[in-house]
Formats: sequence, structure tokens, C-alpha cells
Amino acid sequence: MRRRWKKQYLSSRTAGEPQVSEKLSEVRDRIERLQAQIQVMTHDIEMSVVSITLTQESDTRVLGIRWRPLYNAKIATRELLAGLGEWIDWVVALLIKLPLILLWTLTVGALLWVVWKVGRAVWPRFVKAKNAGSTMNRRRGPPASRTGVEPIP
Repeated sequence: MRRRWKKQYLSSRTAGEPQVSEKLSEVRDRIERLQAQIQVMTHDIEMSVVSITLTQESDTRVLGIRWRPLYNAKIATRELLAGLGEWIDWVVALLIKLPLILLWTLTVGALLWVVWKVGRAVWPRFVKAKNAGSTMNRRRGPPASRTGVEPIP
């Protein structure tokens, strides 16, 4: 009985060893990959620099009024440079888009010219037709006075 149990134990141990060694190999590979990722992240952290500058605003009061001329000049200079940069960007964009602007101007001008020509050709006909229709409804006789009172016959 002891031999059979020992034989069964040894056979079960040798049958499971490939599975255990496979799992162990997978776990080792995963550990190595994670360690490599940790090393990359550590290197990235070591290479990064954070600079922090803290300054205290001066609280100068002149006649009870908070006065900070240098600070305001610094802000105004920054706004001046930002505005100048925006203006330069606008001029460059205008120069680049100038052919497109000219094309649109020519297109709109041509359309207005065509509408003007067609309108000048059609308008007299429209006015003549309107005048012809209104003369049919007028009564014959002397024109009415401008005062609104008709002369007595």
C-alpha cells in the first residue's frame, strides 16, 4: 500500500511540474517587464525639473492709497507685447489671405454690376407698365387743385 501511494505521489508530482514551471516563467516575465517600466519611469522623473519662484507683493501705500507703479508697468508691458503680437499675426494673416479677399471683392462687385445692368434694363419697362395701368383709372378733366378743394363748375 505504501509503494502504491508513493508511486501515485511521484506520478502526480511529475505530471504537474510542467504546469508549475510554465506559470513560474510567466510570473518572472511579468515581473521583469514591470521592473523595466519602473526603471523608465524613474529615469523620466529624475530628468524632470520643477522650478517654483515665490515673490511677495509689496504693499506700498501712499496717502492711504495702494500704489504699485512698477507692477502696473510690468502688466502694461506684457499687455503691450501681447497686443503687438496679435497685431502682427493679423497683418500676416491679411497678407496671406489678400488674394482671397480680392477674389471675393471681384465676385461681389461683378454680381452687383450684373444686378445693376439688369435692373436698369427692366426698371423702365416696369415703370411704363405701372403708369399705363394707373392712367386708366384716372378720371378725365382738369387736375384737382393742390388745396384739396375742387372748383365749383
